[in-house]
Amino acid sequence: MVLLFLASGGQLSAQVQPRFRLDSTPKLSEALQEMWRWTHFGERDGLPSNQVSQVVETDDGTVWANTASGVAWYDGFRWHPVSCQAFPKDQGPRQIQSLNNSTVLGIGEDSTAIFWRDSCKPIQLTFEGKPLRIYSSNPKSGGKVIVQDNTLNFYTWDGSSSKVEAKIFSGPENLASRLSGSVGATLILSSRSGLIKLDNSGATTFLEANKLKDPMQISALFVRASAGNRSGSGVISIAFPQDWIGLWEWSKTSKFQQLPQSRGQVARQLAISDNGDSLAVYNATEAWLKEDGKWSP
Repeated sequence: MVLLFLASGGQLSAQVQPRFRLDSTPKLSEALQEMWRWTHFGERDGLPSNQVSQVVETDDGTVWANTASGVAWYDGFRWHPVSCQAFPKDQGPRQIQSLNNSTVLGIGEDSTAIFWRDSCKPIQLTFEGKPLRIYSSNPKSGGKVIVQDNTLNFYTWDGSSSKVEAKIFSGPENLASRLSGSVGATLILSSRSGLIKLDNSGATTFLEANKLKDPMQISALFVRASAGNRSGSGVISIAFPQDWIGLWEWSKTSKFQQLPQSRGQVARQLAISDNGDSLAVYNATEAWLKEDGKWSP
């Protein structure tokens, strides 16, 4: 098993160990101290660039990296760049998103494309016959994808056709924040009223903008990472506004609340198992674990 961590400078590192699941035995805290070795990936390993902005995994287990010079996938030994004429030469998309199969969606400033291991195909999404300029995307339950256009409207999409299905949020109600979500089909949105959680049960306001010391800061709200599970629990890392910086978590039986010891600290990557055990990665040498309901460094 290879766990990939993205450092603050854009460098990609990996810790390699025997196959392990977050909710398996031995516990993650025990596995973190056993049989690990570090390796750092760069252009010498096949990456198009040493500057990596994003890492995603598709349903077939393939790991993909988005770099300053393009997209590549990992075969367990080396990285394989995928050439794509949909984006400027030697430039990667702004965001990549795993789709329902072994493909990846790439979103650039002016174009959108679907990546396969050996090719890339531009795709123009439309709604009611009108072309959309896609700004961001994230997965939703039932194999659907949520896409956000540059006018801040949100739509559902099947992940393959050229037509989006339905508008679920309108531009006037939302700010230009990037979507944040995870396999648990929970999406975190910023709106003029505050931080919204969107899932199959509808929309819930987690944090209200009018409770900020400076409510105008809501326009710059930034969720650095989020993770949700199929049991209705989740955790997010907020990087701004200042009042909300830190880890926040929720479950079906507990309200949305901040982890007190996390105030002022921004986790870069998060993971959560179906039993609620969680991992928050701050950098290549610092991580917090939640096991049996308790967080510890």
